[in-house]
Amino acid sequence: MKKIIVISTVAVIVLLGATAASACGDKLLHLSRIHRMNARSATATILIYSRPDSLLKNAVDLHLEKTFQEEGYKVLFVKTQRELALALQAGVGEVVIADIADAPSIVRMPSPATFLVVPVLGEGYKESELDSRSYAAIIKSATKPGKFLDAVDRALDSKLAHQNAKLRTGSTSYQ
Repeated sequence: MKKIIVISTVAVIVLLGATAASACGDKLLHLSRIHRMNARSATATILIYSRPDSLLKNAVDLHLEKTFQEEGYKVLFVKTQRELALALQAGVGEVVIADIADAPSIVRMPSPATFLVVPVLGEGYKESELDSRSYAAIIKSATKPGKFLDAVDRALDSKLAHQNAKLRTGSTSYQ
C-alpha cells in the first residue's frame, strides 16, 4: 500500500512539473535572445522614428524602451527627420524602426556607419507591395513590444550573418 502511494505521488509530481514546463516557448525564446546578445560584442542602439501622423506616433505608449532595455538594447526616440538625420550622421543607430512610408527615404540617408531599416506596416498594407529584399525584417503589427524586439533580433542576426559571410569570402589563402 505504501508503494502505491509513493509511486502515485511521484507520478503526480512529475506530471504537474511536465505541464508547467511545456506551457510556452517563451523560455526558449528568452534563452535564444541571451545567446544572441552574447554573440554580439556590443549592445545595439535602436532608433525609433515616431514622427507625428505616422504609425509610430504613439510608440512611447507601447513601453518599447523598457522592453528593449531589458534585452540589453539602447533606445532613442526621434520625432523629426532632422533629429533622425543628426543621429544617423553621428553613427548612433544600428537599427531604425520607422513607418513604411518613411522607410525608402531613410534608407538613402547618409551615415558613416551601416544601419538597418525595419519598416512597420499599417493595416491594409499588402506585404506583396513591399520589396522585402530591401529590409532584413518587417513589423506587421505595431501593437506588441515583442514584435518589435523579434524584428530587431532578426535584422541584427541577418547583419551579423552578412558580415560573417563577407569575412569568409574575403579570406583567401595566399600561396
